[in-house]
Amino acid sequence: MLYRKDLLSKAGIPYPDNNWTWEDFFAYCKQINDPGRGVYGVALGKGQQESWYWVPFLWSAGGEVMEEDAAADTWRAVFDSPAAVTALDFYLRLTTERWLDRNNVTRYGYATKEGDGSEKWELGQVGFMPAYLNERIFSTINPDLVGIAPVPFGYPDENGVRHRGNEINCSMHAIFAGCDNPVVRDAAWEYIRFLPGREATNIYVDKMVEGGLGNFVNPLLLREFGYEDLVRLAPVGWEEAFNISIECGKPEPYGRNCQLVYVEMTQPMQMAENLAMARDNVQIPLCNAEEYEQAEKYLTLSLEELQARGATDEDLQAWGAAHEAMEQRRAVLHRLLSTAVANTNEKMLGLLTPAQLFVRRLSAVLMLVCIVVAFSLVFKRIFRAFTPPKVAGQEQIAWGFRKYKWAYLILLPALLSILVWKYIPLIMGSIMAFQDFKIIGESKWVWLDNFGNVLWDPEWWETVYNSLKYCFLTIALTFLPPVILAVFLQEIPYGRIFFRTVFYLPAVITGLVVIYLWRSFYEPSEFGVLNAVLMKIPAIGIIGIALLLFMILYFFAQRLFLHGSKGMAALCFVAGLLLFYYVFSFALPIFNDPHLTVPWYKRLFATMRDPYRWLMDPKTAMLCCVLPTAWAGMGPGCLIYLAALKGIADDFYEAADIDGATFIDKILFVVIPILKPLLIIQFVGIFIRSWENTAMIMAMTGGSSGTNVASLLIFYKAYMYLKFGTATAMAWILGFMLIGFTVYQLQILSKLEFRTTGNKA
Repeated sequence: MLYRKDLLSKAGIPYPDNNWTWEDFFAYCKQINDPGRGVYGVALGKGQQESWYWVPFLWSAGGEVMEEDAAADTWRAVFDSPAAVTALDFYLRLTTERWLDRNNVTRYGYATKEGDGSEKWELGQVGFMPAYLNERIFSTINPDLVGIAPVPFGYPDENGVRHRGNEINCSMHAIFAGCDNPVVRDAAWEYIRFLPGREATNIYVDKMVEGGLGNFVNPLLLREFGYEDLVRLAPVGWEEAFNISIECGKPEPYGRNCQLVYVEMTQPMQMAENLAMARDNVQIPLCNAEEYEQAEKYLTLSLEELQARGATDEDLQAWGAAHEAMEQRRAVLHRLLSTAVANTNEKMLGLLTPAQLFVRRLSAVLMLVCIVVAFSLVFKRIFRAFTPPKVAGQEQIAWGFRKYKWAYLILLPALLSILVWKYIPLIMGSIMAFQDFKIIGESKWVWLDNFGNVLWDPEWWETVYNSLKYCFLTIALTFLPPVILAVFLQEIPYGRIFFRTVFYLPAVITGLVVIYLWRSFYEPSEFGVLNAVLMKIPAIGIIGIALLLFMILYFFAQRLFLHGSKGMAALCFVAGLLLFYYVFSFALPIFNDPHLTVPWYKRLFATMRDPYRWLMDPKTAMLCCVLPTAWAGMGPGCLIYLAALKGIADDFYEAADIDGATFIDKILFVVIPILKPLLIIQFVGIFIRSWENTAMIMAMTGGSSGTNVASLLIFYKAYMYLKFGTATAMAWILGFMLIGFTVYQLQILSKLEFRTTGNKA
C-alpha cells in the first residue's frame, strides 16, 4: 500500500508501520478524506473486475476466493464465508458510508473509484493507493513524498487472530506449444532457466548499480551481491514491506475457468453498493456513519459485559438494536455473496443435473430451428424485394450476364471483398458456436450446450434488457433531435451557416477527447460541470424544465389527436409524462431532504445539496453513456435532414399556411410524410447500430452500474475470457432478434428512387 507522506503529515497522521490494522487504515482514510477540496482517502477502481481491489481485504479477513478439491481436480468458489461478509462490510464502509461534510453536503465513503484516480494520486489528492511492489515502481514515485507499507491487518477472527493477505505475482514465460523446431525450443528453455538464476540476477544488479540506480534495487539483492553500502539509500520501509508481502502473499485464483471469478465477485459488490447508496428505501442497515459508529460501541461487548458495567435500560435497548441491525446487514451481504457463489460454481464447473441439461439442450434445438427458419425467410423476402415485377407480354431477364457484363465486372471486386471479409469468416466462425474453442490446443465439440447455457443465463437476459434501454435512449437522443434541429436551422432567417458550423464542430473532435471531456463533466463531486450547473438550479427551475419538455410533446399529441391520429397522440402524451417524471425526479432529493426544515413551498426555491454520482448511479449511468454520442453526432445527423429538406417544395408550406397550419402541423403533416422513407431508414439504422456500439459504455463505466449491454458482454466473453463458443452463440441469438429490422430496412430501400434536390438549372 502506497501512501502520500505530505497528506498524512498535513492531517497529523503518523506514517503506517508494519503492524497497522484495518481500524488504523479506516481512521486515516476518514481523516484525510475531503471531497469538497477534491481530496480522497484511498484510490480504488470500478468496472467489471472491481473485485480485484476487494480480494486483499477478503484475504486479510481470513477468507478465500477459491478452494481446490485435489481429488476431483476441480475448484469451487467460497467467497460467501463469514470472513467474506466481514470484508465486504468493511469495503462498503470505505466506498459508500454516508456522512455530512462541513458544508452540510452528503458524501459517500472515503474512496475515489473514478478512472482518474492515478492522476489524483500524482496531484497529491489521494492518501493511499494499492500497487504492485517491484523495482519498476520507483521510477514513478518520489520516495520523499511517497511511503510504502504492507497491507494492513484485518479484524480479529473468532479466535482473536488477525490475518493479512496480498496478491503475489511474477513475470511469466512460456514456450509456444506449436513450436516444432527443437533448436528454437531448446534455446527458449535455456533462456527461461537462465533469467531467474543467480548469474542473470547478478548481471541485473551490477548494471543497475553502474547506471546509478542501485537505490532502486531490492536491498536483499544488494547484500547478496556485495553492495551493502547502498542499502541505506533504498527507500525507507521497502525491504520490510517486501518481506512481509512475500510472507503473506497469495497467488491469484489459477484453476480452470478461474479467470471468470473476478467478474462474478464484482456483481454482488455492485449490488450491495447500489443498495447502500440508494437515495430512498435503503435496504442495508447502518449505512450512515453516525449510526455505524454508535452501533460499534455495543458490537464488541457481550450482554454479560454490558450488564456487569451497570448498563441502563436504554443501553440494553441500544445493544439489542445494534446487534439486530448488524445481523440484518450481514444477512443481506451474505445473501448477495451466496447467490454469486452459486452462479460462479455453475458457470465455472458446469454442475448440472441430467434434467437441467436436457431442458437446456431442448431449448437450444428450438432456438436453432427458429434461427434457421428466420434467416431462410429473410433471404427469401430480400430476393423477392429486389426482384423486378413481371410485366405481361415482355420477356423477363433473370440475371442478364451477357447484357450487363460490364456492370457485373464492376461489381465483382466489391462482391469478392464482401465474400472474403464478411461471409467466409461468418461461416467459419459459426462453427465455434458448437465448440469449446481454444486458440491453442484442441477444441472440443459441445454441440448445443453453448446455446443452451446462453438461453438459461440470467446475465445474458439482463444485458438484453439493458440493451433495450440503451437502444431507447439512443433513438430518443440521436434520431429525433437532429430532425428537429434540421427544421430549426432550415427556418431561421439569419446566421444559418454560423449555426450549422457551431453544431457540426463537435463531430471534428476525436473520440478520445470527447470521452475525457465528458468524464470531467461527470465528476461526482460539486466540481463536475453537470453537478455545478444542476446544484445552482432551484427545484422550481427543474420543474419548469420538466413542464417545458412535457408541453412540447403535449402540443404534438394535441395536433395529432385533432387530425385523427389517436394512437400516435397517446404515444406522444405518454412519452411526455415519462419525460416529465424523469426530469422532475432530479428535484425529488430537494423535497425529500431531511436536513431542510422549511415548508414544502419554500423548498421550491431551494437547490440540491448533494452532488450526483452520474456514472455510479444506475438511474443516470446509461443516459450518461448516450449523451456524449448524441452531442458529437448531432451535427452530422442534422446535415442529412437539411439536405432532404431542400427537396420539399415551397408550395407545400404555402398550402399549409393557407389551411391555417401551425409550425407543429407543418412538421407533422408536411415534413415527416415527405421524409418518411429517409426517417425509416435512419431509424432502423440507428436501432441496429445501438445494439452494436459499445465503445462509449466501455470507456465510461466498463459495464458497471447497470450499463452492461449484450454486445459488450459478447466482447468480454470472447476477448477477455476467451469463451469464443459462448460469444458466438450469443452473437447468433442477437442476430436472430434483430434480423427483422434489417429486412424492413432493405424492403424500404428496394422501393426508393434517389434523386438530387434543390434548384435545377
